[in-house]
Amino acid sequence: SPFRPWLMRILYRHALDVMEKQRSYLLPLSLDEVVEIDGQLNSRGHIDLQEQVAQREEVRQALTKLSADQRRVVVLRYGADLTELDAIDRTFCNSSLAFR
Repeated sequence: SPFRPWLMRILYRHALDVMEKQRSYLLPLSLDEVVEIDGQLNSRGHIDLQEQVAQREEVRQALTKLSADQRRVVVLRYGADLTELDAIDRTFCNSSLAFR
């Protein structure tokens, strides 16, 4: 059905717009950002602060090596924590409201 590709293209374009406005993947990582998260993780016995900072820096460096389109897809999926259906639902609702 031609509806799904059309809807996915709308989702993709919306994600591009949002990411260009935020550009959070280019901001340097500070230790202050992860202190609260680290406290939560340590209380559950997971990753410590230094390890988490190192992982985030690796991810940020890897994102800068991707093309803009690839980076947008990764950040949309993992950064915004959107599943495909959730993203489609949000985009469809926003688009349908715009045409009212």
